[in-house]
Amino acid sequence: MLDQQTPVKPLLLPPQMPKLRPAAAERLQSLLGELSHLSDSFIGYPCAQDYNHREIMPLLEYAVNNVGDPFAESIYRENTFEFEREVVGFFRKHLRANRDSTWGYMTAGGTE
Repeated sequence: MLDQQTPVKPLLLPPQMPKLRPAAAERLQSLLGELSHLSDSFIGYPCAQDYNHREIMPLLEYAVNNVGDPFAESIYRENTFEFEREVVGFFRKHLRANRDSTWGYMTAGGTE
């Protein structure tokens, strides 16, 4: 966990990353336009359309991976196990589950 004294790296693209080829940049820009247009009238699969990830965008610079058990040690240190345990604890508390017999994990999937 970061404290007030820990410096945070500024968000910078690594120097070894090549620029997108013009065709690839154009294709991604086209996709962005199409998604923006479609979102105005989207009433299909139940999901939110009002995302605003600006505050957490700097975290996308890192290869975070919660591989393994959030309640055990992992050799992969770039993880969010602390947050994952808090979410499991939130549901344990609100479901009035026994602390000693509750275990869980978070997933980005909607069907697990």
